[in-house]
Amino acid sequence: MLVNMVISKRSKIELKIDPLEEDINDVKTFLVELCDVDLCKVEILSKYLYRMAKKANQKWKDVYLTVLSSVQEKVMSIYKRTLILNSEFPI
Repeated sequence: MLVNMVISKRSKIELKIDPLEEDINDVKTFLVELCDVDLCKVEILSKYLYRMAKKANQKWKDVYLTVLSSVQEKVMSIYKRTLILNSEFPI
């Protein structure tokens, strides 16, 4: 990731990081694959990403929302698959 350091008036050092597409894809892939294994962890990480998106600048909001939409698609596909299986094989 590209990192720029900015020193503010209060002598705080802030990191301004530009998102790289490969990093975004890695996070997206990780979360989507994790959906098949542990939806609870995906939910926790998704909530974290959502909170980060609310606080972030526009560039990062887009990144977070892109990742979250991919995760949501995967979760919905799992949910639909489960509904279909339950309707075909009722208990």
